Amino acid sequence: MPVPTQAMAEEAQRGLDWRAEFGRGGTEVGVARARDISNRKDLSDETIGRMVSYFARHEVDKEAQGFRPGEDGYPSAGRIAWALWGGDPGKAWADKEWSKIQGKGAGKMMMKKNIVLDNVGLKFAKGDAGGFSGYASVFGGVDSYNDTIMPGAYKSVIERIQSGAARMPKMFVNHKSYELPVGKWKSIHEDDVGLFLFGELTPGMADAQAVKAAMQHGTIDGLSIGYGLNGDDVEYDDDYDNHGRVRIIKNISELYEISIVTYPADESARVDLSSVKSVLDQVESIKDFEDFLREAGGFSKSLATATASRAKRLFSQSESEKSKLPDELQRIIAANLQNSRTL
Repeated sequence: MPVPTQAMAEEAQRGLDWRAEFGRGGTEVGVARARDISNRKDLSDETIGRMVSYFARHEVDKEAQGFRPGEDGYPSAGRIAWALWGGDPGKAWADKEWSKIQGKGAGKMMMKKNIVLDNVGLKFAKGDAGGFSGYASVFGGVDSYNDTIMPGAYKSVIERIQSGAARMPKMFVNHKSYELPVGKWKSIHEDDVGLFLFGELTPGMADAQAVKAAMQHGTIDGLSIGYGLNGDDVEYDDDYDNHGRVRIIKNISELYEISIVTYPADESARVDLSSVKSVLDQVESIKDFEDFLREAGGFSKSLATATASRAKRLFSQSESEKSKLPDELQRIIAANLQNSRTL
């Protein structure tokens, strides 16, 4: 089983020391986790999955008052709890180990590749059963990673799935395989266009119904495959169709899961700050700013409150607060806009 790093152990011990000194932060589960991490005990796959889930839920705590040195209330309860789970070193380690776990059955790390919703050809079945169909991958073209998938790449893995030698890929949202699937893929085949699937969202499951509404409204942007490759599954072309060096994927050895994703990788890091600043010209108070984040940015209430609180402190430190948006606030807005679009 994987062993925590020294950096994680030091952070976990810091969290234990803080909790003893200040009497706040974390739960008994977090304390138990910190003891295991600080002693660098082997961690099970289940524990690593829980770490990934914890960090995903509590990332927003990093923007709250008292998380950073020099702020009032440092270390905050959220900062102490974050440390108990291994802090930033723990998050990076858990994410890496979880990817390995997903591909462990075949000894391969899981990779991801997205397709925008416009290319999915999404269709819902008649009635309200939650059935839908579409393409999770299309052939041809070169993506942002300079990869291209060739026709026939899914043939062998589909044959293994249909024969029972491999399982049908799971259906998650944003590759959150540590959470419950929101549905199941019922059928899978390859045609001249790409990898075509029919799936069903789980009836009576609140998350599944939210995903269905988002898909129908167009606020979810596509599908993404989680897959594994062997060394002989690819070849390289140094001048492929005027794209330079391209990795040509001839075969997909493993198909672990197919996720409904909030946005395709090509667009995930692009936030137009100029448009943000133009709208912010109409904001005259912290409450206005919080409302703007919720209405225009799609932020949750807690995320909007945390960001507005951080903004208030940044503006109070800025000499040109009435004419210029501080660089750090721009960074926070960009990061939170991205996070707020993740289900």
